[in-house]
Amino acid sequence: MGVQVLPYPMRLGSGTVDFLPGITYTGQTSDYSWGLQALGTHRIGTNKLGYSLGNNYNITSWVARRWSDWISTSVRFNYRWWDDFSGADARLNPMLVPTADPLRRGGQRLDIMGGVNFLLPEWKGFENRISVEGGVPIYQDLAGPQLETDWIVWAGFQFVK
Repeated sequence: MGVQVLPYPMRLGSGTVDFLPGITYTGQTSDYSWGLQALGTHRIGTNKLGYSLGNNYNITSWVARRWSDWISTSVRFNYRWWDDFSGADARLNPMLVPTADPLRRGGQRLDIMGGVNFLLPEWKGFENRISVEGGVPIYQDLAGPQLETDWIVWAGFQFVK
Protein backbone atom coordinates (compact mmCIF):
# COMPACT_ATOMS: atom_id res chain seq x y z
CA MET A 1 0.00 0.00 0.00
CA GLY A 2 1.55 3.33 -1.09
CA VAL A 3 1.75 6.54 0.87
CA GLN A 4 -0.54 9.29 -0.42
CA VAL A 5 1.26 12.62 -0.94
CA LEU A 6 -1.09 15.53 -0.29
CA PRO A 7 -1.09 18.63 -2.54
CA TYR A 8 0.05 21.93 -1.02
CA PRO A 9 -3.38 23.29 0.06
CA MET A 10 -3.99 20.20 2.22
CA ARG A 11 -0.75 20.47 4.21
CA LEU A 12 -0.45 21.89 7.70
CA GLY A 13 2.29 24.44 8.34
CA SER A 14 5.18 25.62 6.21
CA GLY A 15 8.08 23.51 7.46
CA THR A 16 10.24 26.65 7.50
CA VAL A 17 11.33 29.24 10.00
CA ASP A 18 9.26 32.34 9.33
CA PHE A 19 9.93 36.00 10.16
CA LEU A 20 6.68 37.77 11.18
CA PRO A 21 7.18 41.57 11.16
CA GLY A 22 4.33 43.92 11.98
CA ILE A 23 3.49 47.46 12.95
CA THR A 24 0.26 48.98 14.29
CA TYR A 25 -0.97 52.55 14.71
CA THR A 26 -4.12 53.34 16.71
CA GLY A 27 -5.93 56.46 17.86
CA GLN A 28 -9.12 57.26 19.73
CA THR A 29 -11.44 59.90 21.08
CA SER A 30 -14.26 59.37 23.56
CA ASP A 31 -16.58 57.85 20.91
CA TYR A 32 -14.32 56.85 17.97
CA SER A 33 -11.25 54.71 17.47
CA TRP A 34 -9.24 54.00 14.33
CA GLY A 35 -6.13 52.24 13.24
CA LEU A 36 -3.83 50.89 10.58
CA GLN A 37 -1.83 47.67 10.75
CA ALA A 38 0.75 46.07 8.44
CA LEU A 39 1.82 42.44 8.95
CA GLY A 40 4.00 40.08 6.96
CA THR A 41 5.28 36.53 6.83
CA HIS A 42 8.72 36.14 5.28
CA ARG A 43 9.87 32.56 4.73
CA ILE A 44 13.50 31.92 5.64
CA GLY A 45 15.09 29.06 3.71
CA THR A 46 13.31 25.98 2.45
CA ASN A 47 11.75 23.02 4.23
CA LYS A 48 13.09 19.45 4.19
CA LEU A 49 11.14 18.77 0.96
CA GLY A 50 12.99 21.52 -0.95
CA TYR A 51 10.40 24.30 -1.18
CA SER A 52 9.04 27.22 0.81
CA LEU A 53 5.57 28.70 0.80
CA GLY A 54 5.29 32.19 -0.65
CA ASN A 55 5.74 35.27 1.49
CA ASN A 56 2.50 37.00 2.41
CA TYR A 57 1.52 40.49 3.49
CA ASN A 58 -1.52 42.05 5.10
CA ILE A 59 -2.62 45.69 5.49
CA THR A 60 -5.77 46.50 7.41
CA SER A 61 -7.41 49.77 8.44
CA TRP A 62 -10.47 50.35 10.58
CA VAL A 63 -12.69 52.85 12.29
CA ALA A 64 -15.04 52.07 15.18
CA ARG A 65 -17.85 54.01 16.87
CA ARG A 66 -18.84 53.56 20.52
CA TRP A 67 -22.61 53.97 20.88
CA SER A 68 -22.82 53.41 24.64
CA ASP A 69 -20.75 51.91 27.45
CA TRP A 70 -21.60 48.40 26.28
CA ILE A 71 -21.79 48.41 22.44
CA SER A 72 -19.65 49.58 19.54
CA THR A 73 -19.59 48.96 15.79
CA SER A 74 -16.76 48.99 13.29
CA VAL A 75 -15.92 48.94 9.60
CA ARG A 76 -12.63 47.59 8.30
CA PHE A 77 -10.79 47.16 5.01
CA ASN A 78 -8.33 44.29 4.79
CA TYR A 79 -5.91 43.86 1.85
CA ARG A 80 -3.83 40.71 1.63
CA TRP A 81 -1.44 39.40 -1.00
CA TRP A 82 0.68 36.27 -1.16
CA ASP A 83 3.48 35.10 -3.46
CA ASP A 84 4.04 31.91 -5.41
CA PHE A 85 6.12 29.20 -3.77
CA SER A 86 9.88 28.95 -4.14
CA GLY A 87 11.03 25.48 -5.19
CA ALA A 88 8.76 22.46 -5.36
CA ASP A 89 8.02 19.12 -3.72
CA ALA A 90 9.47 16.68 -6.29
CA ARG A 91 6.89 14.02 -5.32
CA LEU A 92 4.03 16.11 -6.76
CA ASN A 93 3.14 16.24 -10.45
CA PRO A 94 1.47 19.54 -11.46
CA MET A 95 0.33 17.92 -14.72
CA LEU A 96 -1.88 15.51 -12.75
CA VAL A 97 -2.91 17.77 -9.87
CA PRO A 98 -3.24 21.49 -10.80
CA THR A 99 -2.97 22.60 -7.14
CA ALA A 100 0.54 21.05 -7.08
CA ASP A 101 1.96 23.81 -9.32
CA PRO A 102 4.13 26.01 -7.04
CA LEU A 103 4.06 28.84 -9.61
CA ARG A 104 0.27 29.17 -9.41
CA ARG A 105 -0.12 29.74 -5.65
CA GLY A 106 -0.01 33.55 -5.46
CA GLY A 107 -2.90 35.97 -5.27
CA GLN A 108 -4.46 39.00 -3.63
CA ARG A 109 -7.74 39.98 -2.01
CA LEU A 110 -9.43 43.09 -0.60
CA ASP A 111 -12.20 42.55 1.95
CA ILE A 112 -14.71 44.92 3.55
CA MET A 113 -15.78 43.94 7.04
CA GLY A 114 -18.39 45.15 9.51
CA GLY A 115 -18.37 44.32 13.20
CA VAL A 116 -20.12 44.72 16.53
CA ASN A 117 -18.62 44.46 20.04
CA PHE A 118 -20.56 43.88 23.26
CA LEU A 119 -19.06 44.64 26.67
CA LEU A 120 -20.60 42.27 29.21
CA PRO A 121 -20.85 42.82 32.96
CA GLU A 122 -17.64 42.30 34.89
CA TRP A 123 -17.31 38.84 36.42
CA LYS A 124 -14.85 37.99 39.23
CA GLY A 125 -12.68 40.96 38.29
CA PHE A 126 -12.60 40.10 34.58
CA GLU A 127 -13.84 42.41 31.83
CA ASN A 128 -15.76 40.29 29.30
CA ARG A 129 -16.30 41.12 25.64
CA ILE A 130 -18.04 39.38 22.71
CA SER A 131 -17.06 40.42 19.17
CA VAL A 132 -18.58 39.43 15.83
CA GLU A 133 -17.29 40.60 12.44
CA GLY A 134 -18.38 39.63 8.95
CA GLY A 135 -17.60 40.68 5.43
CA VAL A 136 -17.07 39.89 1.78
CA PRO A 137 -14.24 40.25 -0.72
CA ILE A 138 -14.64 43.28 -2.98
CA TYR A 139 -11.62 42.30 -5.09
CA GLN A 140 -10.02 38.89 -5.53
CA ASP A 141 -7.32 37.76 -7.97
CA LEU A 142 -5.97 34.22 -7.68
CA ALA A 143 -2.95 33.16 -9.77
CA GLY A 144 -4.09 29.57 -10.17
CA PRO A 145 -6.49 26.88 -8.99
CA GLN A 146 -7.11 28.02 -5.42
CA LEU A 147 -10.18 28.20 -3.25
CA GLU A 148 -12.04 31.51 -3.55
CA THR A 149 -13.39 33.31 -0.53
CA ASP A 150 -17.12 34.11 -0.74
CA TRP A 151 -17.63 35.50 2.76
CA ILE A 152 -15.86 35.81 6.12
CA VAL A 153 -17.13 35.63 9.72
CA TRP A 154 -15.11 36.09 12.90
CA ALA A 155 -16.47 35.64 16.39
CA GLY A 156 -14.61 35.92 19.65
CA PHE A 157 -14.87 36.08 23.39
CA GLN A 158 -12.32 37.99 25.48
CA PHE A 159 -11.81 38.27 29.18
CA VAL A 160 -9.24 40.68 30.58
CA LYS A 161 -8.05 41.05 34.16
